[in-house]
Amino acid sequence: MKIVQMPEETIAALTFAGRGNEAALAEKKRALLAALADSLWRAAEEPYTLFYDPPFTISFLRRNEVAGA
Repeated sequence: MKIVQMPEETIAALTFAGRGNEAALAEKKRALLAALADSLWRAAEEPYTLFYDPPFTISFLRRNEVAGA
């Protein structure tokens, strides 16, 4: 394992629980972009998904985010 320093960046994130299938993840990405459309912020790149828990975690306890810079 190697630890590397990354440059600082500001991101927008939308937190959600559960296991995301492709359709659900696409809807979360659309929701994030819709929330940004109503603000002064704009996405500089396509949103990406972050999964934090192991696969055996109970679905409603899983922590996930859709994020974009």
